[in-house]
Amino acid sequence: MQQKPDYSKSEQYTLSIRLAPGGFSFYLVDPVNEGAALYESFLLPKNQPVVNAIEEVVYKNEHLLLPYKKTELVVVSPFYTIVPAAFSNIETGERLLSFTHENATGKYFVNDFRKKEMVNHFAVNEDSYNFLTRTFALSKVIHYMTPMLEYFTERSRFGNYSKMYANLESDRIDLFCFHRNQLELVNSYACQNLNDAIYYILYTWEKLGLHQVNDELHICGDAGQRSRMTPHLSKYIQRVLPLNPPTSWYVAPADNKPLPLDLKTLSLCV
Repeated sequence: MQQKPDYSKSEQYTLSIRLAPGGFSFYLVDPVNEGAALYESFLLPKNQPVVNAIEEVVYKNEHLLLPYKKTELVVVSPFYTIVPAAFSNIETGERLLSFTHENATGKYFVNDFRKKEMVNHFAVNEDSYNFLTRTFALSKVIHYMTPMLEYFTERSRFGNYSKMYANLESDRIDLFCFHRNQLELVNSYACQNLNDAIYYILYTWEKLGLHQVNDELHICGDAGQRSRMTPHLSKYIQRVLPLNPPTSWYVAPADNKPLPLDLKTLSLCV
């Protein structure tokens, strides 16, 4: 039975803070008893500095300031680049990130992957990060693409055909493509509407030379978008399949609010 957190036992809980463009959310979960979880999401007003908006949310939700067993920061940012581990260090990673994203500024971080010899270099808004580190004892900073790529790498091991995984959110689509467990592409695209998402999927499918009949497209994320786009995609791709990660990897919030895929798969980054 799903339960709301008992804040008198906060030291048993994990707090995952999710910082996104224009948004701030948090996920509280009891990782031991697996019976209590809470997910809350807030839009940040555009008429004030981001760090001030985050500060308002934090201090209006005083339970965030309780002591927790572990506090993680998940960063949703377009400023990331994934490179082979053999060619990566902090200095080269920063140069690559600046080369691939001209507007990438802030504090730089690196995530390693368990399943592949590669790393994810990314940047976090420095003012926001400094406020969060002053306020919380952050144990780890994770880019949102990292747990999802861990998850899709694991799934791609099965079968001798190519697979595309598409994660849908309200303002963007994340694409992950594999050929027989070999990563071929990871990219994120801003989407204003459903047609944008359909275009990016079909354009990438064609450019990678994926087969209309044999290869698979797995769609996860926003359920409404998924159901609306599937009939259109099925005209061009025979194997269009819905995808949800195993519920054993996460605890659903008590009110059944939908969790972003990166939070559902965050346990893979332990």
